Amino acid sequence: MIEGLFGVPNPNPDQLAVDLNSSADSLDVRIYTKALVLALDFQTGRLNAGWNPVVLPPTLGRLSNGLYYVLVRAGRGPAVSQPRFTRIMILK
Repeated sequence: MIEGLFGVPNPNPDQLAVDLNSSADSLDVRIYTKALVLALDFQTGRLNAGWNPVVLPPTLGRLSNGLYYVLVRAGRGPAVSQPRFTRIMILK
């Protein structure tokens, strides 16, 4: 379901750009540190096919400088997509 994913802008993203090949009921977003420790997770509401902006929560600003890995899964009914990954950089 997820065709493309990246942080906008990067470094210091305030949103994710997510390209879906079909609509999704929800999006599960998890952000991990370099040590693969879960730093932040949240869900979105319904998204349409095509490019969608997903606003990152303000708590992202509390994370320290560094590289983070973003894992995203789209859900539609009982089906869940394969995870899609990207990297973001936080610099203050």
